[in-house]
Amino acid sequence: MELKLADPGDLGLDPLRVQRLRARLDAAIEAGEAPGVSLAVARDGRVVSMCAGRTGPEHEAPPVNPETVFLVASVTKPVVVTAAMLLVERGQLALDRPVADVLPEFAEGGKEAVTVRHLMTHTSGLPDMLPENQELREQHAPLDEFVRRVCRLKTDFVPGTRIQYQSMGIAALGAVVEQADGRPLPVILDEGIFQPLRMVDSSLGLKENLAERLVRSDLSIPGRGSTIGACDTDWGWNSSYWHRFGAPWGGMFATPLDLCRFLRMFVDAGTKSEQRILSPATVTTMTRCHTDEMPDLSESERRHQGWGLGWKLARSPTHYPFGDLVSPTTYGHQGDTGTVVWNDPASGLSAAIFCNRPIAQTRWLLHQCSSLIAAAGL
Repeated sequence: MELKLADPGDLGLDPLRVQRLRARLDAAIEAGEAPGVSLAVARDGRVVSMCAGRTGPEHEAPPVNPETVFLVASVTKPVVVTAAMLLVERGQLALDRPVADVLPEFAEGGKEAVTVRHLMTHTSGLPDMLPENQELREQHAPLDEFVRRVCRLKTDFVPGTRIQYQSMGIAALGAVVEQADGRPLPVILDEGIFQPLRMVDSSLGLKENLAERLVRSDLSIPGRGSTIGACDTDWGWNSSYWHRFGAPWGGMFATPLDLCRFLRMFVDAGTKSEQRILSPATVTTMTRCHTDEMPDLSESERRHQGWGLGWKLARSPTHYPFGDLVSPTTYGHQGDTGTVVWNDPASGLSAAIFCNRPIAQTRWLLHQCSSLIAAAGL
């Protein structure tokens, strides 16, 4: 179904609660919680957009508008997993096939037992980042060098016995997709996902035509939990190096409206208008809990967090960016640059909330906006 811009009432949203959401955005800007915020909420083929603040920390920065582009960071991950699932649908990949069958060099370090499913569910034993992550970025190393070093790593534990968030698992998955498909990952995403969904303001690695609409992340306020990317350097999030890098784990650029188009494809059982992107079976498989099905995971691991394929499940106690009022069936993802997306099947609402200050400083703003959106749903 094609999304149409609409008024909140057309989505069945409570007017008073929508006013509270609007007031929360304005208050966030006034209080300096973030320079700018942009969000989109969709339901039943209609979408509402709200924006506040500026595209950068500078007082003269232009205002944020619905076409403002953000670096979405780890919200990239479920998009890359979706590309991999397209290959599963076509018989070019299998979830429980060892990664080393596709990338023989990945077997270094005793990783023969790591499967494609392990990469998608953060159960591979790979680390979040390479130990030499900062050193490589300071050198402006290409993505291929990161992948080579991931292939040399030893796992931190036996695959399937623990859950450990692992961006490097998605780095390996991106290489698997390229090897199985034979094309570069940015092209696979563009032709297989972005173009069919009319996500014209989205790309893996910044497209030149989007650069003039890109926000500048405000990295001037250090905070507990800040990541290595949150630095104003020639290798941080605002650098041309990182804009071109195309990290499978966090290098996608998009607008909230485009991410709502992606989210609604899952709500609509893999379709957009009359065009099928994913099969209903693939949507069901990606959004169910796979970590519950792993026999070697402890009960405490299962209770701590639940993962579908690329999607974080809101039933876990660590689902803070999704707010306090979404249903237990909600799934989504967050990004360190200050982004969160989610689908709530119970309410039929989809939300994408982006700001231009790292999540270490804006987690509660994103959390509260999610709660306000969920509360507005009737």
